[in-house]
Amino acid sequence: MMYDFVFLHAPSVYDFRKNSLLAGPISDVVPSSPVFEMYPIGITSIADYLERYGLRVKIINLANRMLMDQNFDVEKKLRKIKTKAFGIVLHWLPHAHGSIEIARIIKKLHPETPVIFGGLSATYFHKELIEYPFIDFVMRGDSTEKLMLLLLNKLETRETDYEEIPNLTWKKDNKPGFNPLTYVPDNLDDLDVPGYRYTIKSVFKYKNFLDPLPYNGWLQYPNTALLTARGCTQSCLICGGSKEAYLQNCGRKSLALRSPAKLAEDIQFIQRFSRAPIFILHDIRQGGPEYVIEFFSLLKDMKLKNEIVFELFQYADEEFFRQLHDAVPKYSIEITLETHDEKLRKLNGKFHCTNDKVIDTLNFVLKHDCNKIDLFFMVGIPGQTYQSALDNIDFCETIHLNCNKDSRLFYFVAPLAPFLDPASTAFEYPEKYGYKRFCYSLEDHRAAIAQPSWKHMLSYEQMR
Repeated sequence: MMYDFVFLHAPSVYDFRKNSLLAGPISDVVPSSPVFEMYPIGITSIADYLERYGLRVKIINLANRMLMDQNFDVEKKLRKIKTKAFGIVLHWLPHAHGSIEIARIIKKLHPETPVIFGGLSATYFHKELIEYPFIDFVMRGDSTEKLMLLLLNKLETRETDYEEIPNLTWKKDNKPGFNPLTYVPDNLDDLDVPGYRYTIKSVFKYKNFLDPLPYNGWLQYPNTALLTARGCTQSCLICGGSKEAYLQNCGRKSLALRSPAKLAEDIQFIQRFSRAPIFILHDIRQGGPEYVIEFFSLLKDMKLKNEIVFELFQYADEEFFRQLHDAVPKYSIEITLETHDEKLRKLNGKFHCTNDKVIDTLNFVLKHDCNKIDLFFMVGIPGQTYQSALDNIDFCETIHLNCNKDSRLFYFVAPLAPFLDPASTAFEYPEKYGYKRFCYSLEDHRAAIAQPSWKHMLSYEQMR
């Protein structure tokens, strides 16, 4: 079969099956292994959008295929593919090594087929990426569905006036071109994010259910997620998805929200193929009080069968959880505190309230029949000392005692690893926030992720 576009998701390190890596605790709190086989949900929305216009689009999670089968032959798989263009995801920086190597292999096997990169990290490092001889285009920004259609149409008709496509980095006769980043949509309701309808249909259309699997183990427990917005209202120093990072990297000045009606529609659809929890990405309160009221009203009218997982960025009062419990029969909460230290939380932009208010929030959640609360702490945040990191454990005990040792509380501690996020405030101004950076270029990160020990992968150290 001839495809119009094939998406490839690479492992963090291409040859991880041959070279032993001591990855360390870099993916313990996400549904993925150190290979980072889980692909970003945005590629499903792009695939869904392109197929609406009659294109044949396939997603191949190479990282997961390699993880599931020690004998899976990547080059054999790629050699057989017939497509008009390849797309490679470089959304998260840990894929710097694998994505580059996959692009190199593709050009060796299909020298005339265009290779297109995209994702937040690709956007940040687009000028470096376009210098590689095996990369032809970089599509920049956080919402590239419509732009990808424009580019693929030009490739189909062999037009070369790439200057007309916003956000595109390209080259002609080995000379790069950098189009202005001007396409930043403020509404996402014409998109499915993620594109679950596309993903399920593609299994039958292209007769392969292994290629698009999101991560290893998904078939046993098919967790799903829904994106409420692109952009963010928060100013977390270490986050490449913060308000400041989106402004710098993607030109986004405000949130692009999906409406409560679209979210409810997606929840209805997910319940048709999965009974696993549905994770609502981002704090729904970013949309404002009316947004929350409308969403809860729609959920209340729905015959919810799945557990819904909500994320909180800041303190919430009891009324919020009363409304939530009234609307959702079974729900859980995820809170990223990062630290017990009130001053550091204020500095870093997460849950900047007193510890008493943190505990109040948790007791409100527990009082209103929450199924589970996940609390996340981090080692390596700006301003943190060795003792401060250890004191997080004491704070967990304080929480536990003040919440009557409730068994629904779960605690997680993870390092800030392996890299500082590009475009994050800490990445841009490391010394101001107590970091010494070791990695600056894409090549620096590509070399670091392939180091044999996790501590040598780290792109930074905290200065004393």
